[in-house]
Amino acid sequence: MSAIVLSPIHQLIPTDADKSDAFRFRCAAFGPVARTTLILAAMLALPQIGFAQIAEKVRVVETIWGFDGRTMQGEFQPLSILLDNLSDQTIDGTVELRSNSGLVRRVGGVMQQPVFLGPNSRRWVQFYPYIFGQMVSWDLELKTDSETVKFDAIDQSRLIADSQSEEEKEYTYRATVILDPPGMLQRSPTTIKHLPSEIFPPYSTATHGLHAVFLDHVPDWDEPRQAALLGWLQSGGQLHLLQDQNRQTLRFSGILAPLNEPFPEFSVEAGTVVRHEYQRADLTKETVNSISRIRKKPAVADEESKKAFSGGGSGLSWDEVILNDDDLFYSLRKLTEPEHAWALILLLSLLYVGLLFPGAWVFSQKKRHNYLIPYAAILGAVAVFSLLFLFVGQRGYNEEASVRTLAIAVGQDKTHWSCLEFTHLFVTQGGDYHVNSKNQQALLASGSSDEATDSTSTHGDTATFDSLMPPFSSQPVISRRRLETPDWEIKVKSFSATASDLTALQLTCNEKFPSDGVLCYAIYGNRIFAVAFNSADRTLNLLQQQQTLRNFVATESPEEDFTVPAYQRPVRFSDAKLQFRDESLRRMLQRSLTSTGVVDLKAWSLPPGKIRFLAFMPMPAELMLESNVSTTPLGDILFIRDLPLTSDL
Repeated sequence: MSAIVLSPIHQLIPTDADKSDAFRFRCAAFGPVARTTLILAAMLALPQIGFAQIAEKVRVVETIWGFDGRTMQGEFQPLSILLDNLSDQTIDGTVELRSNSGLVRRVGGVMQQPVFLGPNSRRWVQFYPYIFGQMVSWDLELKTDSETVKFDAIDQSRLIADSQSEEEKEYTYRATVILDPPGMLQRSPTTIKHLPSEIFPPYSTATHGLHAVFLDHVPDWDEPRQAALLGWLQSGGQLHLLQDQNRQTLRFSGILAPLNEPFPEFSVEAGTVVRHEYQRADLTKETVNSISRIRKKPAVADEESKKAFSGGGSGLSWDEVILNDDDLFYSLRKLTEPEHAWALILLLSLLYVGLLFPGAWVFSQKKRHNYLIPYAAILGAVAVFSLLFLFVGQRGYNEEASVRTLAIAVGQDKTHWSCLEFTHLFVTQGGDYHVNSKNQQALLASGSSDEATDSTSTHGDTATFDSLMPPFSSQPVISRRRLETPDWEIKVKSFSATASDLTALQLTCNEKFPSDGVLCYAIYGNRIFAVAFNSADRTLNLLQQQQTLRNFVATESPEEDFTVPAYQRPVRFSDAKLQFRDESLRRMLQRSLTSTGVVDLKAWSLPPGKIRFLAFMPMPAELMLESNVSTTPLGDILFIRDLPLTSDL
């Protein structure tokens, strides 16, 4: 007997032992066509056999959405995937993630992350997808130079704002977790959600949606992860420090040294640090709920209050904050719509129809003409008007490539801002277009929530977004970056306030504050005030132009909503660009509230003892995303910073 040949194709080739008369008879009877078909079928089966072999080498052990197993809509959220290499071979490749809307319809672009798995090892891989909504699953693939492994689809977890119980219909439980040290097998206590400390994001831009963190050990982190925790805290997070396993107070070093203040509670920029004199085993459910729970809507005492709350009895609540990024992209897209000569197109259309009928019919009734002449006239009219319509209505008529941006930047410290951006690319020539960001902890994603795009994105200090765009097409891009500006030294110089009203306010700033084209406001409680900039003494002074925040952010006020005075309704400008800028300010301010979990404007109020300073201005060129679109990018940015309401005088 000859040696056994394992290849499926080689099995079709006879060995020496098979060269018998019976075998030759069977091959001759089989026929050349059938033999060729069998060989091709075997060749097609090879990739499947290879796939099955590779699929057995690596598996997904665990997936963790967000921080507590939930996600926040309208934010980049971490998706942590634990991969296990079961073989004794190294695996070096790229992991790709793409979303599906519904069952099989792909939407958005592809996210890529390089991965290296040593023999018989495990490794966490993290993506930061942008969460548009629910009813989404995610396809995960591992690609190497020679093979592709497709894993089971990953279902997206529920949103933080979802209600799955009677209590959750009244309250929202914000993401609150305790960090576990590496190697901790038993997750205790059971009164709080747990997060392995090794998968805490290394970028502060990926920590939105996380409300509070409990910590009972000093994490053994590299500098980027320490900076991410500090950046999250400075942006308004709550850090609760417990005693370690030896009942000792935690002591930090390096970047986290500001956490060593000896006070039971202190502030780090907009964030709060609280010390507790107990260990993790003593952490109760009541303590966790008191930190994470907020009421969705204010309690109303009587039917009259309910009627006023619901919008004048119309059955619609105009106080509810609705997250709709499509509105922002729609307004950006309108700026690039072609300015066709619609009056001329209408006139040509009427003339064309008139020439065909009754013109062609009247012309055909004249007997002195040959019967072929009317047909030639019709064909000539069709050709002439086709050329006219092609020239007058073609794309490229007064159109140019453009990059336009709307951005919301929330202060982390004196010079750093966490910036959420909505960028609209429009090109007149097809090709590969790139958006880049360096040293800004950037997260990038396609802004297309209902259709697939030929795009790929990577995240991190060197983040890229690549898209293949056809001529006269657009590509929405959503990004979050950590921007750096000069220290504007904005401080409260003097103020006068009551429990519900701000009667006087003066802020100071230095010469680095950009004053050209800037609009300034201050929020106190649930009211917003206009602030005027005085370039002579570099002060910002309160104007007595105020209204409730609910009325200010409303881009439309229904006529039946009589709770909004006419003089407080949005101004309508005759200039389209001024109208766009005014509506953009209101939309971005509302969008900034949704990023902090605000559900209802009437229920929300800024905590006492602080004001929220707003500066709306043209986006500086040095802060724009880099791209290879041949145009000068334009955009507006809303800077937001909370200031303690204390006087320097």
